[in-house]
Amino acid sequence: MKVNLPMLVLIDNIRAIEMLDMKTGKCRTKHVDTRYHWIRQFVDDEIVDVKYIKSENNVADICTKTLPANLFEKHSNKLISDVRFL
Repeated sequence: MKVNLPMLVLIDNIRAIEMLDMKTGKCRTKHVDTRYHWIRQFVDDEIVDVKYIKSENNVADICTKTLPANLFEKHSNKLISDVRFL
């Protein structure tokens, strides 16, 4: 499978994006095990490009959260329309 790099990863958590930019851990993030910081290496190596997306526009939320009916319908319609082009 051919993949265009960098792969775009859309995140609705500003703090998580800020943590990617920190080269050393802060006191409040010491509890995060270093094995969970592997994404930093992908960003540094330009394999992954992380961008912010508002939560109400984040289609992936349909897989991870209980959504109000309007957002569920919006995201499910988006997923269905995107699958048709694969």
